[in-house]
Amino acid sequence: MKIEIPKHLQLIKLPPATEMTLFLIGEEIKNRQLLNRLEQAGFDTAIAGADLSVLILSLIGLIQDLMNYICGMMKN
Repeated sequence: MKIEIPKHLQLIKLPPATEMTLFLIGEEIKNRQLLNRLEQAGFDTAIAGADLSVLILSLIGLIQDLMNYICGMMKN
């Protein structure tokens, strides 16, 4: 199956880490939407779903900054 891409779209090749990060962000959004709908329907979603935020933060390099901030706040 051949997919024809419009000529006006400029596609670029993203680094694998960037592709993975964008994929995980999309999955996190879908997961949160599902959990929100289940909660609205009256279900308990406390143990359902995966929290990908720590993985996403580590892929974009913010987890160490976040941990340093939290440790600094706890010292005060």
